[in-house]
Amino acid sequence: MRNSGAVNQVAIATSGMWTLDGRSDAVAGNTSIRVGRMNQWQREAVAKVLRLAYSLRQNWDSYGSAPIRPWVVNAAIELIREVPFDNLSAPSVVPVSGGGIQLEWSEGNRDLEIEVRPDRSIEGLKVLAGMPVDDGQELTSGADIEQLFSWLIAG
Repeated sequence: MRNSGAVNQVAIATSGMWTLDGRSDAVAGNTSIRVGRMNQWQREAVAKVLRLAYSLRQNWDSYGSAPIRPWVVNAAIELIREVPFDNLSAPSVVPVSGGGIQLEWSEGNRDLEIEVRPDRSIEGLKVLAGMPVDDGQELTSGADIEQLFSWLIAG
C-alpha cells in the first residue's frame, strides 16, 4: 500500500476477487481509495479493513464462513470517513462470521463496537467497564455515528 501524496489516494493491489465499488466480485487491476481528507487514524483504519478483507478466503474460520463481502468493505470505509472526531486511535478490526467486519475502539473504560454485516445492516454497541450498556442500536445516519462516538470520548 502506498500513499501517493499528489493525488491523495492509497493504491490497493487486488487479488482478482474484489472491487471496492460493490458492483462486482471480479476486478482486473488496481483499485484506489481517496484518503486526502482523512486524518491519520482514519487512514490506518482503512488500511486495516483492506488488509483483513484481502487476507480472508472462504471457510476462514473453519465453519464455512464466506470471505468479507465487498459491500461490507465499502460500508466500513464509509463509516470510518463519517466519524467526526480527529483524535481517536485506529480501531481494532476483526472478521465476523458470515462475511462481516467489526470495528472496535477503546477510550479508558469505554469501548465501542460497530459491526458491519453482510445483510447490509450496521449495529453499534456501547460497553462500559466490560459490560454492555444496552442491547446495541442499528446505525442508519451520521447522527447515530456521532452520538456513539460522543459517548465514547466523553469518558
